[in-house]
Amino acid sequence: MAKLAEENTAEKVELSVADDVMDFVRSIPFDTGYIRQALKMVEQGTNEAERTYKEIVEREKQLKDFQAKAKELGINDEVNKAKNVLSNLKQMKMAFRDMSKNGKAAVAALKAI
Repeated sequence: MAKLAEENTAEKVELSVADDVMDFVRSIPFDTGYIRQALKMVEQGTNEAERTYKEIVEREKQLKDFQAKAKELGINDEVNKAKNVLSNLKQMKMAFRDMSKNGKAAVAALKAI
């Protein structure tokens, strides 16, 4: 009999904890307006990062052409300047590629909510 009373008490405690958890979950406000606002901002940022990435890729091609022409003409100062700028563009390109990629993942996550 004592064992049965002990089991009933344990079940009551478990149910009480479950009720507390459910009450807590219900008390959390879920405003989809915040999600829509965040989604819009992330999509805009992602689109801008993707546009900038594509622009950098185009500028990189142009600069490589310029560098090749300067090399043909023997203008070593310009070749070296172009080399430095290409190095910076490469870093920027990687950063914007990553921002675009991460932004797309964030958009997918927000849409899943």
